Amino acid sequence: MLRDREKQAIEQGPNLGAVLDHIEFLRDANANIDQPYVLELRSLSEGATPSSLTFEPYDESQLNNALMFAEAHERLRRNVYITVAPSVLGPKSVKDSDIIQLPFVFADADQLGAVEQIKKDMAFQPDAYVCTGSKPFERGHFYWQLEAPVQPADFGKWRSAMQNIAKKHNCDPQVGNPSRIMRLGGTIAFPSKAKRARHYEIERTGFYKQGHSYG
Repeated sequence: MLRDREKQAIEQGPNLGAVLDHIEFLRDANANIDQPYVLELRSLSEGATPSSLTFEPYDESQLNNALMFAEAHERLRRNVYITVAPSVLGPKSVKDSDIIQLPFVFADADQLGAVEQIKKDMAFQPDAYVCTGSKPFERGHFYWQLEAPVQPADFGKWRSAMQNIAKKHNCDPQVGNPSRIMRLGGTIAFPSKAKRARHYEIERTGFYKQGHSYG
């Protein structure tokens, strides 16, 4: 049975302003690229076939298509994710070998106390934060933009850095491959049955850039 606040989140739908902010944040970190590239939105739901959309985030028409994709799939109660790094044109579903460069390191703080630990211990303020849920405890994704994007020759070093971040802050160690998808900020999170049993709730996620309070 859904709680009133869960019904309200579903009724409100995604915050498309936050969705756009997240996409533009990822896009702007790739201003140095002198070739066409895409990001991928991927829609997932327990027991259902994944659906995806690749789009060029600097093309207004394709950007609008991405917003419509996110909104439509949220109405179907599907979870929407986005690739953090840019990929070459062509593939319907992005793989590690498609990634052009890596502008960020990031962390998935999905364990109890992990968000608070990062906020307390981090040496550098994150450039962005996606609050992926608050019930039964706060969970989120932290992004730190690098001074210069990591190029393919150094992807191995980047993977090692990601593992070190996860280990230090008790974050998800699986979040460390170049084509990783992360929660699209502003969308609704629909927990799996297993997570519902652990008291996770349907919630609208948030996207916050550096300088904006996220608690």
